[in-house]
Amino acid sequence: MCDRNGGRRLRQWLIEQIDSTMYPGLIWENDEKTMFRIPWKHAGKQDYNQEVDASIFKAWAVFKGKFKEGDKAEPATWKTRLRCALNKSPDFEEVTDRSQLDISEPYKVYRIVPEEEQKCKLGVAAPGCVSEAVEMECGRSEIDELIKESCSSSTTARAGCPTAEWCYASERSFRTRPHCAPSSSLSRWSSYTSGSWWKKRGRAAAPDP
Repeated sequence: MCDRNGGRRLRQWLIEQIDSTMYPGLIWENDEKTMFRIPWKHAGKQDYNQEVDASIFKAWAVFKGKFKEGDKAEPATWKTRLRCALNKSPDFEEVTDRSQLDISEPYKVYRIVPEEEQKCKLGVAAPGCVSEAVEMECGRSEIDELIKESCSSSTTARAGCPTAEWCYASERSFRTRPHCAPSSSLSRWSSYTSGSWWKKRGRAAAPDP
């Protein structure tokens, strides 16, 4: 059977956040409250404000126990974590024709899928039917976006940013890591790109970031 408890918690939590009106840009898209907008500004934009633009993503990380005050801020990881949860949950479906990503205040639109529309075949783990343990497993698109956002920060820029292909070639790809968070991997970029990791395996040096 498919464990959908993670999706149920996300659905209730997110509806509560939208209704709270605490997060700029997180609003209902229609009067029926079946669709909502979620702010989606890229961290590389000049007017990016972490306190505002990453607030809902940070709130999800706090709710899940993945971040507490005093920890290192990782807005790109927070964003990818919620994106993965939304994309994996059977309760949500992105409405791409309503999303606006090329405006000054970009946002995505998601639809809350009625339960009668949700199907989970017995014995087959559908993409949305995931347990808490694999909630953060991301597809290649999520990894690519996370790399782009991580590389936009000065810290990672100094360390050197790998390509998505490099990440998939490493000892453990993000796809096989339940948390899918690159924080630990990011700190090892310098050693990997220096060539030492590749020399140990008799390979050519890592591609230029």
